[in-house]
Amino acid sequence: MKKIFKASIFIFFIFLFTSFSKCSFFPDNEAPKKLVIVSYNVCNLFDDVKNGTEYPEFDPSYGMWTSALYRQRLNNIAEIISETEPQNGPDIICLQEIENKKVIKDLATVWLSKFSYKDYISADNEKSAITTGIISRYPVKKMANHSLYLNDFNNLRIITEAVIEIDNCDFHIFNCHLKSKIGGDEETEPARIRAAEAITTRCREIYFENPNAKIIIAGDLNTNIDEYTRHNKKYLTTLMPLKEMGIFPSKEVLVVTGNKEEVVFSGDSLVFYSPWLEGYETGSYLYRNNWETIDHFLLAAPFFNNKKFEYFGFKVLNNKEFSNANGAPMSWNSRTQTGYSDHFPIILFISNND
Repeated sequence: MKKIFKASIFIFFIFLFTSFSKCSFFPDNEAPKKLVIVSYNVCNLFDDVKNGTEYPEFDPSYGMWTSALYRQRLNNIAEIISETEPQNGPDIICLQEIENKKVIKDLATVWLSKFSYKDYISADNEKSAITTGIISRYPVKKMANHSLYLNDFNNLRIITEAVIEIDNCDFHIFNCHLKSKIGGDEETEPARIRAAEAITTRCREIYFENPNAKIIIAGDLNTNIDEYTRHNKKYLTTLMPLKEMGIFPSKEVLVVTGNKEEVVFSGDSLVFYSPWLEGYETGSYLYRNNWETIDHFLLAAPFFNNKKFEYFGFKVLNNKEFSNANGAPMSWNSRTQTGYSDHFPIILFISNND
C-alpha cells in the first residue's frame, strides 16, 4: 500500500427484542426444511417524507419525488423480491440503499404482508442518506451496529450484524454496503479493507462464543470476487483468494475460496466460501458493459460440516422481465414508473439436514 492509514473502530451494540405477528408458513414447532436468503441493493429507495438527508431528486419538497412514486417503487421492489421465492417468499431479506426504518417497515408490513414476516430492522444513520435493513421470518434476537472510522475517510457506512434464531440455531448475518469506488479503486480500497477487518475481528469473537456459529456475510461489498486479479495483483484488496494470501500473512481481509474443503473457521484462521467461485453465474451488476460480482454471500465453515443447515445453492435473479434489452438489471425510471434497481437480487439456498 502507498500509505499507512491509522484506524480506529468504535463498535456499539443495540439490542432489539421485538415481537411481531406469528409466521403462518413455518409454525414455531415445525423446523424449516430449507431457507431462502436474499441480498438486494435496491438503489436509492427513499420514502416520501422530508428528512433533510435525501439526495435532491428524492426530496419530496421539491416535487420531483411524490408519495405515488414511492408507493409504486415499493410495489416494484416487492414484485421482484416475491419472485425470488414465489410460494412463501424468502426467509431473510438483506437490503442495501434504503433510506430508513420507515422504508423497511412499509415494505415488510404492507407490500410483502402476504408473507407474514416477524421482524424488520434497519441501521439508521443520521449522517448518511442511505442505509441497510433486514426483514426476517424468524426472530431477531439481537442487533449490533458496527461503526467504522478511518483517517482520510468520512462517514464510513455502518455494518449491521443481526442474530436470527432458526430452529434453536443462531444465524449471524452481516448486512454490508461498503465504501464505493468513487475516487478511485485503489484510493478507496483501504476503507473497504477497514470494514473487512472489523468483520473478521467480530467473527473471531463469535468463534470463541460458539465454534459452530452459522455466519453469513451478505451485501454489496463494492469488491468483485476477482478484484485482486482484475488489478493485476498490484495491491491488497478487500476480498483475497486463499491461494494468494501467502505474501500477505498478517493482513486482515476477507479470504475466500470456492473449494468447500478449504473453508476454515477458527480463532487463528478464517476462510469463507464464495458461491461466485462455482462459476455458474456471471454477475449481478453491469458496469461499462462488464459484469461485476460485487454483491455477495460469504459463508463460514459450519455450513459445510454435514450438520444441521448446510449450504445448498446460489442464484442471481436475472429473469428477462427484470432486465433491459441488453440483459442488464432494469433500473427504476421515475418518468415511466417502471423498473427496479441497477442490481439484480442474489439468492442463497440453505438446506436443513436434520
